[in-house]
Amino acid sequence: MKSHLYLLILIFVAFLLGLFFVWRFQQPEKKTAPVSLLTGSADQANAFALNNFTLGLLFTKTEDQQWTVQRVKNDLVKDLEQKSAGPLVEVDEQTLQARTDDVNALLTTLFAIKDLELVSTTAGESNVFEINKFSLHVILFDENNKEIGRIFFGKQGTEPGTLFVKRGDSQNVYLMGTDPRLMLLKKYEEWLTK
Repeated sequence: MKSHLYLLILIFVAFLLGLFFVWRFQQPEKKTAPVSLLTGSADQANAFALNNFTLGLLFTKTEDQQWTVQRVKNDLVKDLEQKSAGPLVEVDEQTLQARTDDVNALLTTLFAIKDLELVSTTAGESNVFEINKFSLHVILFDENNKEIGRIFFGKQGTEPGTLFVKRGDSQNVYLMGTDPRLMLLKKYEEWLTK
């Protein structure tokens, strides 16, 4: 009788293991792709606006490759996919020297964002991920003040340290495995050289 009980337990455990392996290998793979939010390189950016609901900063590269920063009226876009005519915004502060190493590090980080997991391709679903005109976003411009890229940052992703993002010219929403908001949400004074 004991041997029958052990045999039944063994069969039950084998059945559970079989179910686990079937479940494990039938999980859909994450749709990670080598998608870049920005094309080109950080060297192409001659200016960029950093905007969110409470803060607007305009960074401009000088002829000697240094960066300046000024507070500006937020350039909250009317349409997430509408290109900006240029970083022409009402300035309410003087232009000051920025920490060029910090600005270059931020740009390098933004241009290096790759291998994103596609989470939505549905138009109008961006708000679910807290991506809207009030979201933290960066608009980059070349030397002719032509927009070369725009990234919107949404809410934190499903795991700590992840973040939902959207490129300005696309309806796709991605999950990125890092969260650069600490670099983006510095106070104005933290960008300035001492």
